[in-house]
Amino acid sequence: MFGSVMTTLTTGCADCVPDRGKACTVRSSGESECKPQRLIPCLAPPTFRIAVALLPFGLTLTGSARASAAVADRPSLTEVAGEPSPAFLQGLAPAVREAYANDQDRPIWSEAAAAELVASLKTAGRNGIDPRPFLALIARPTGPGPRDRALTLAALAYAKALSSGLADPRRLFPIFTLRLNKTDLVAGLHAALQNSRIGPWLEGLAPQDADYQTLSAAYLDALQHVSDPISGRIPPGPLIRIGDSDPRVSAITTRLMHEGYPTSDESSAQPLGAIPPPSVWTSGLSTALTRYQVDHGLAADGVIGPKTLKLLNETPSDRAQRLAVNLERRRWLDRAAPDTRIDVNTASAGLTFFRSRRLVLTTRVIAGRPRSPTPMLEATFDRVIVNPPWVVPASIARREIEPKGAAYLRRHHMRWRDGHIVQSAGPWAALGQVKFDVRDPYAIYLHDTPQKALFERSQRHLSHACVRVDRAVDFARSLAEASGEGADFNADLVSGKTRVVPLAQSLTVRLLYHTVFVDPAGKVKFRPDVYGWDAEVASALGMEPTPDENVEPAGPTSLGP
Repeated sequence: MFGSVMTTLTTGCADCVPDRGKACTVRSSGESECKPQRLIPCLAPPTFRIAVALLPFGLTLTGSARASAAVADRPSLTEVAGEPSPAFLQGLAPAVREAYANDQDRPIWSEAAAAELVASLKTAGRNGIDPRPFLALIARPTGPGPRDRALTLAALAYAKALSSGLADPRRLFPIFTLRLNKTDLVAGLHAALQNSRIGPWLEGLAPQDADYQTLSAAYLDALQHVSDPISGRIPPGPLIRIGDSDPRVSAITTRLMHEGYPTSDESSAQPLGAIPPPSVWTSGLSTALTRYQVDHGLAADGVIGPKTLKLLNETPSDRAQRLAVNLERRRWLDRAAPDTRIDVNTASAGLTFFRSRRLVLTTRVIAGRPRSPTPMLEATFDRVIVNPPWVVPASIARREIEPKGAAYLRRHHMRWRDGHIVQSAGPWAALGQVKFDVRDPYAIYLHDTPQKALFERSQRHLSHACVRVDRAVDFARSLAEASGEGADFNADLVSGKTRVVPLAQSLTVRLLYHTVFVDPAGKVKFRPDVYGWDAEVASALGMEPTPDENVEPAGPTSLGP
């Protein structure tokens, strides 16, 4: 898949602009067909429609690609900066005008500053960004005036990409309320030009945290291995368990070793006749595979199945794309996140709680199933509800509860109240013993659950969109104690009555979706793209998305929000 993308330069189409609500589908022949679909914006200018961030950036165009670029009509700077324009330039025309407002259109770039900008653009690869669309902006115009504005446009476009991302997530997803990073780019550009610090200014716009730097290093490492010889795709077949003989075992063993998961077989200590042939799946191989499965969020059974096999067949280019997508996600986020906050990564079904920037809790969660994904949002709460009843949303009641009849309602302690089905509080309650009363317009909140066994699953995407928290009562108690409400919380819990426990300060909750992340030990972890949102971001970045087939069937949603 990536081989064809990495060597193909195609022309765009006139209809590939956001305000026309169309998506450009590029055929292998180089022709394009626009269909009235939800917008997937092109990243690069039309003559530079190249897969973003997946190339060793030192490559040059050859053959027909160079010829096509040479003869293509190059739009003027006014056309590029105005509307319509490529998606990564959207909204920058006013910023360009503002940059010259106090200079009466006089040039603001020195040759030294221009050279520093070009040098900075050539390092864009460390952020998973292809520099060539930005460099192309500078290469087009001739004459001092147009070139100066082109430098400004390229600098502001790249600065925007570093500070808040290439794509606008609010255009990609129906619900996205995470606070985006905001920076005064024009003021920053003026200061950088005045102080001859274009490079440091741009470098400082990207996230500076350790996790981003770790993902950046992993991305560059993946690029280094894009051209590595791979023994070939391991073909599908039956499940492979301990003791099974299968011709694929040798290739699987090699792949595990390459990924850093050596086997624990002690073959050298066995008599020659007792050494298993290379086609036998041994307990040592199963143990190595189990470690691999744990690290990648798969069912840790030591068995070769289709989901594990698909992941083993993932190439360095696949990994590079996933890393680039998640670097982009981190660039979206406000750099001034609250020091005390709850972060939920729905992709990994995990929760982290930071108090004064210090990680104090990690625990498992159950997130929305693929058909009802937990959205990416940011909200706050300042109270915990003890022994909460559950007012069943009308959609769930209509589809899943009403058809089961009155006996089902009685069995689950439900009754009609004011036109709604309400489940009373108790050990049977879908919300468990506590609800973190998050305030958002979508009724997405965190809560306990009586179904504790579900937290032992490797794939925990089972809810209707709300987030069920493992050890929720202990977590709620710690929040209450920090607010001086510990005694009341414990008494309310024992009473069985619904009570509201106020917290001393409002807490921020961020529901994130990071399919590649850094764990507390500093190790890069990959998770299946359960919701298919990696493909959404990859398409918006100009990449050919890689479908993720590693998703376990969700099965029926368990009772609860």
